[in-house]
Amino acid sequence: MSSENVELIKAGAPLLRRLLDGEDVPNEEFTILHPDVEITALTGSYRGVDGFKEWVRELRATFGNLPWLAQDFVDAGDLGVLVISTARVEGTHRGTEYEHELPNLYTVRDGRIVRVRSFASRTEALAAVGQR
Repeated sequence: MSSENVELIKAGAPLLRRLLDGEDVPNEEFTILHPDVEITALTGSYRGVDGFKEWVRELRATFGNLPWLAQDFVDAGDLGVLVISTARVEGTHRGTEYEHELPNLYTVRDGRIVRVRSFASRTEALAAVGQR
């Protein structure tokens, strides 16, 4: 079942990308999310599809339209799927580059995401799912 959850999360990535790109995605397209999905982010808590969309809008407001890339998908068994995304930003000085990681744990039940939890670092996220 866990590998199915990883594939479910990967399949949902284009929908998240559309939101991150600023597209107004209709709620009906969020079949991957449970209607009462809970999001515990570093900026606060959100609930439901509208809450998920609000969380993503706040990410865009904070980080802009960054080229986020989901790099690592960690099967965390019953805890869910840990996704570690990275954004690379070039600084104003030539050759300066900054990377920011955004680890999120997606809990899946009955084929839908029921919970999303953000972490401040890869280390914290891996520790939360019992991996180092």
